Amino acid sequence: MPDKLKILIVEDDSTSAYILYLYLNTFGYEICAKAESGEEAITVARKERPDIVIMDINLEGAMNGIETVKKMREMNHNLSIIFATGNTDPGIVELAMSLNPASFITKPVNPMILKKVLKEIDDCYRAAFRHGPSCTFT
Repeated sequence: MPDKLKILIVEDDSTSAYILYLYLNTFGYEICAKAESGEEAITVARKERPDIVIMDINLEGAMNGIETVKKMREMNHNLSIIFATGNTDPGIVELAMSLNPASFITKPVNPMILKKVLKEIDDCYRAAFRHGPSCTFT
């Protein structure tokens, strides 16, 4: 297992993406790439093979974040997803949660919540590497 998990940021708002980048960098995580649309995210994920995707729901392009996660999970069903979005419509939240993400975080992202979620995912990956998969996220 590599020392650091690779994270893909999928966010069409440059300010939000930059803030996430700063948080992740401060926490010591490797950001493998950033994408602004679902289509770009899928292309990048094929190439970079991230462990974690931080996904906005409302994206540029034809695909939203929920559709993008469905496609990404076809490529890698073990991919950890953190939805980070300002969209709190109950129907959208229900759809997002049906994809069993590691977390659903509302914007503006609280860095301490993000750090806690990332640590849980990191701990889970390390445990799975040693003992086999058995993670559940809170």
